[in-house]
Amino acid sequence: MDRKNTKGKDLPKRRITMEEKEKLIKHILKRKDGIPSWGYREEPIFEITPKDFLKFAKSDLKIKAKRSSINVLSNVKRAIDSQIDSILFVLGYLKQSKKDKWNFPKKIEFVNSLGITSPNILKKINGVRNLLEHEYKHPLKEKVEDAIDVAELFLNASDEIVNKEVDHVFIEVSTNKRLIKIREGNTSLSTLNLYYDSKKHLFKIELEWSSLIIIKKGKIVSSRKIPNIEKDFVVEENDQNFHPLLKKYIEFIKKN
Repeated sequence: MDRKNTKGKDLPKRRITMEEKEKLIKHILKRKDGIPSWGYREEPIFEITPKDFLKFAKSDLKIKAKRSSINVLSNVKRAIDSQIDSILFVLGYLKQSKKDKWNFPKKIEFVNSLGITSPNILKKINGVRNLLEHEYKHPLKEKVEDAIDVAELFLNASDEIVNKEVDHVFIEVSTNKRLIKIREGNTSLSTLNLYYDSKKHLFKIELEWSSLIIIKKGKIVSSRKIPNIEKDFVVEENDQNFHPLLKKYIEFIKKN
């Protein structure tokens, strides 16, 4: 319940200070046990999915014709490119990448900066693309098979990001952690809810407080008040904490 002044009117909520915001964000970045609230994406992002292109590549590999290896590499390239564009779509950067004309190295750099997959896989992806784009000769069967394996590794490593629709991630706060200043008699902070707005490129961090009433052996032993503090705050894209939060957000999704 909000505190009231002597005339019975609600007092304005205290703003969360910059120091408190930094402490709360630091707590999120340290945690490894954030739990996403999510469901599986009902509709694919693109009409032809990355896995469709991978299936085409595997089918082409079975065809005994000179052109089949070229077709395999073409479909492997499409599988990789469409998976990267799917990641950009989920995180809200696909339109920007088209508007700013991001080339493939720029997209790879973005994916790598968020730790979505290992640098080793990304290095191999570049090698696969070079087979098709820069070497005008018939590729060896072993290299073609390796290309399929690389694409499959990449899709498997990033499918959690592409296939899940996440509402938010909640992060538990230990009761002995004084991340925000509260008055004596107020209840303690219990949970931080992390919401990502992919259209606006910002995070909303929502504060939840523990139970107002403490019961022992069936009896109310104490009653506490919710602090008269703002319930949430925003971290925008130009904030230095935005990119670390986005990386941590992806880490939480991949682990659950």
